[in-house]
Amino acid sequence: MDSLAIAAPQRKFVAADLKITSWSDIEGYFKELNSRQISSEDDLLKWLADRSDLESVIHEDLGWRYIRMTCDTTNKEYAAEFNVFVSDIEPKIAPENNKLNLKLLACSFTENLKTSAYKNYLQSVKMQVDLFREENIPLIAELQQKQQQYGVIAGAQTVVVDGKEITMQQAGVYLKSPDRSKREQVYFLTSERRLKDKEKLDELFAELVVIRHRIAVNAGFKNYRDYMFAAMCRFDYTVQDCENFHASIKDEILPVCNQMDVLRKKNWDMKFLNLDMDVDVSGKPSLKPFSNADDLVAKTINCFNTIDPELAECIQLLKSLNRLDLDSRVGKAPGGYNYPLYETGVPFIFMNSSGLLRDLVTMVHEGGHAVHSVLTHKLGFMEFKSTPSEVAALNTGCTADERNKKFAELFAEFGSTVIDRTGLGSITENTWKKQLHIFEVPFYYIEYGMAQLGAIALWKNYKNNPLKTIAQYKAALSLGYTKSIPEIYAAAGIKFDFSKENIKSLAQFVQGELNSL
Repeated sequence: MDSLAIAAPQRKFVAADLKITSWSDIEGYFKELNSRQISSEDDLLKWLADRSDLESVIHEDLGWRYIRMTCDTTNKEYAAEFNVFVSDIEPKIAPENNKLNLKLLACSFTENLKTSAYKNYLQSVKMQVDLFREENIPLIAELQQKQQQYGVIAGAQTVVVDGKEITMQQAGVYLKSPDRSKREQVYFLTSERRLKDKEKLDELFAELVVIRHRIAVNAGFKNYRDYMFAAMCRFDYTVQDCENFHASIKDEILPVCNQMDVLRKKNWDMKFLNLDMDVDVSGKPSLKPFSNADDLVAKTINCFNTIDPELAECIQLLKSLNRLDLDSRVGKAPGGYNYPLYETGVPFIFMNSSGLLRDLVTMVHEGGHAVHSVLTHKLGFMEFKSTPSEVAALNTGCTADERNKKFAELFAEFGSTVIDRTGLGSITENTWKKQLHIFEVPFYYIEYGMAQLGAIALWKNYKNNPLKTIAQYKAALSLGYTKSIPEIYAAAGIKFDFSKENIKSLAQFVQGELNSL
């Protein structure tokens, strides 16, 4: 694993034995950076490197607090450690960080960096300064704490099947059962369990919307969508581009999805329902791609190794450092993520596996993020490693009922037209509450649609030239955020193009692959 060997972090500015327990532990570092004289470009680069050293330590400290809390939402100590950071430490970091940003932008030597790898970083710093408002500091702290309540609520959701209490993820195994009565039983058990938290989640979301809207208005925006588009530094596309993208998906991708559902429904002699979407229609038992978390990791490593040994080494590295928590269990937050840890350079993969094929898909997805994290570690400067996420949509100024009905409308517009959802009104309307992104990381979701199209384009290239495609893919990941998104896509040998024409071309490729099955 020499090519991916990651040495223990060597702090060059922050004390090697620093442990962050309060603001006072790091206050002196911010004061030193703010007061330091910068008399040359070399001084500026040293200042940036020291700032990156400090930010990497802080980011990883917060990262571990978040990881521990989501791995066990019932542990009050873990929750308290996270809340102390976001309520007591981060609010004091924010104004000091703004001073550093102002110092950087005012420095005469900064101009020399604007055409280099620092270009994206400097754009982001300018945006942070533009958005900074003292009055938003306590609101952001309150928002971060409140968002985590979703994981606590969802992590406590369980059902009893065959006399055993299981998580909602584990219940998904039964939706693959050839026994339709069992699928129906579990489908309605899980749906009814989620509906028990309907009012609680409606209330939580309404509170989140109020805080988010206040933050946006304070920063001079009409709504939180536009604020977040700026806050997430979306320099390479616009809100209108996203709306056009939505329309293209409806026109070009939805028909392909519907055709897949038509094939599934073929020869189905009863109502075709949501609960029938995961079962093998041939009557065969569900696939069991792995037996436990260790088996899942081993098979992921083997899968990656057949594509490129370096990809497999990345996952092996996570395994060797215990940077994996994969099994579903009661009290664990829902969802899955790859959390980059910028100081040590080795990320953490979190997910809720229950032995399903979709868990293998999730592991490969998060494994791809992990590869990205590992390959960018050599960039050194923290902000070069911090690649951008994308945006989604959110309704404000609505009642809970209006919000639920709006989701049902969107679901009807973009969902399958083949599935019969008669009589499932309340279940369908509240399906959006399963999506943690809406509660915890709003406007981070259209990225998945963009990434899927990018993956299809890579797949298309891979079929023509596997070795070249993998080499380009790794080269693109290794850039981190030292280039623009279109430039990163170009390095991967594909286009950052979400026009209807390009999406249609990719949809036709997928259609051809389906037809060849």
